[in-house]
Amino acid sequence: NKNNTVANNYIHKIGVDYHGGSGLSTTYAQDTVVSNNEIFDVSYMGIHMGHIYDENYIAGLNVKDNYVHDTGNNMVETCPIYTFSPTAGTDENPNVISGNYAAYNWGRTGSIGNDHGVSNLIIRNNVLDSTHSWKCADDYGYYYLKNWRASDTGFGNADGGNIVIDNNYGTQGAYTNKSAEQYGVITNHHLCEFAVWPDEAKEIIKMSGLEQKYAAETQNSV
Repeated sequence: NKNNTVANNYIHKIGVDYHGGSGLSTTYAQDTVVSNNEIFDVSYMGIHMGHIYDENYIAGLNVKDNYVHDTGNNMVETCPIYTFSPTAGTDENPNVISGNYAAYNWGRTGSIGNDHGVSNLIIRNNVLDSTHSWKCADDYGYYYLKNWRASDTGFGNADGGNIVIDNNYGTQGAYTNKSAEQYGVITNHHLCEFAVWPDEAKEIIKMSGLEQKYAAETQNSV
């Protein structure tokens, strides 16, 4: 499954009957762009990537400029943007999460969660507003890297690694669970308490979600 573009979709009221439903999911996908979508009022995850356990398949996945908010309405361990399992990303063909505005997750696991051996991933230039996330104990705090090794959890044998997390803006500090510290490097995390954003973050927020020519069509939607 290659060379896909999923863009300018207005996705909401997901998981009304079956609470485990995510707004948008990608699994066996390569060279795929997920951009300028608005996803909200979701029972579980907003954007869910991976979940293919021990197979190094996903490469060239670009999740950018999405506005994902009000997720986790009926589930507890949720994120607006969530990745799961190792990938086949390389320096030449990386997996990238950038330019997204992730806000108001009503579950307990922050804004961007990376789980069960996630590897080869760049998380950069995102705005993460977790002012309404639950305050939970140590391993479920406000994080955006919880990269448990797959071999620790029974989901395959691969271990994660090569994760770059740089120049993100958030209302909480950067958090990693204890087993994740060796797998990713967090740099230039800009703490913006009470969602008081600098101009750079405001520009990311402005550019996220539907492009203007599509946004007008949602004005009367329900």
